[in-house]
Amino acid sequence: MTSLYGAATVLQLTPNGAIVCLDALPGTRISLQQSEIVEQAHQAAHSTGAKSATPTQTGAPRLASISDAQFLARKSVEALRFGIVPVGSIREVTIGFAELQDWVVAHLPHNRDGRSHISEVSGAFGSGKSHTMAAIRSIAEEHAYVTAHVEVNGDSVSLSDPEGVLRQLWPTLSASTLESATPVLDVNLEAIENGITQTRAELAQYDRVAANIRMIARLRQLNCLEQFGDELDDFLSCGDALTASQLQRLLYNAISQKDVDWRADPVWIKRLIGLKLQDRPSDFVRCILAYAIVARRAGYKGLVLTIDEFEVEYHLSQAKFDRLLQTLEALELDLGGEPVPLTVFIATVGSDGRDDDSVVGALVDATGGSKYHLKPWSARDVMELAGRIHRIYCEAYELSASFEPAMAHAAYRALDSDD
Repeated sequence: MTSLYGAATVLQLTPNGAIVCLDALPGTRISLQQSEIVEQAHQAAHSTGAKSATPTQTGAPRLASISDAQFLARKSVEALRFGIVPVGSIREVTIGFAELQDWVVAHLPHNRDGRSHISEVSGAFGSGKSHTMAAIRSIAEEHAYVTAHVEVNGDSVSLSDPEGVLRQLWPTLSASTLESATPVLDVNLEAIENGITQTRAELAQYDRVAANIRMIARLRQLNCLEQFGDELDDFLSCGDALTASQLQRLLYNAISQKDVDWRADPVWIKRLIGLKLQDRPSDFVRCILAYAIVARRAGYKGLVLTIDEFEVEYHLSQAKFDRLLQTLEALELDLGGEPVPLTVFIATVGSDGRDDDSVVGALVDATGGSKYHLKPWSARDVMELAGRIHRIYCEAYELSASFEPAMAHAAYRALDSDD
């Protein structure tokens, strides 16, 4: 048993080893060399049709110990196999990373007098916008920001429905020092520990977020927090497991059992997005501004959000598109240089023959942001990336094979052909 992988099930034998599924991470399949399988075991029944031996009969397959760097490289290779951005190797697999990093850092709040704004990343379909947004979050986290991301789809996740966006956005909350199953709750707790409830001035304009923080602080003080951690995190993430009134009753009952006079200093849980349709855009903007303040009080520099696939928003019904414009108007009004450490990066395809999107471009200009255009890749860029992936693969599997540009060119031509 190793501290990195642990037990695994052999799914399929390969000429040089086997493909296995990690027991500790169900569904995670990785390819191993024969030397890395410490104990040989039978293949899984569904890959051979034969009855596989139980762990007690043969012992589960054990994987050889590997270095942290090799483990990271292997995770990156497996991410690439499934078309997922290899976040652990994002610097290595991003062509032009240094230029992008300079642009991102220049537009983080601490380099803009701690003020909020919107910036845009544009590019044609397939130009790597989603990859770039992942790189932006990685850069932001390296500079001590909390990040969160969302991909709108023009249906269940659309800026025309601010609560639906937050429901997808907040569970992705991440930071270099934040490892938690309840990230939203934990960022609130870190802010409470750093004194955000000692004065109401910081969140005076953001009553919904402020009310929830006061409730969390009360539960923490009464040692009632642990039993409601999951419910609170879901509610703070705009989940729909419990309504505000249902959660309020649960919390009220817990506090009442502590022989506390609720009426002496009542606190109430509040929805982040209100029920009134006309108020939802401003509630949304006030929420993300408030959480930038909470992130700063929690010990981070602020909050960075990325919104991807904006182009799908143009396929909304007229009623939804009108609500989308209301949300964008609220963003323009409230993010224009507010002294709040928040940057929102929006990825677009561009429109009307322009590099940028006309609607998002207007938001960027109004809030004092900036635009970054992704240029088409050259053949040289493709070969550079191929060589970098080759190096990662060699590190993952301890290979010494040299990179063969001719083979990479052939593979590129085959992928790029119309056949």
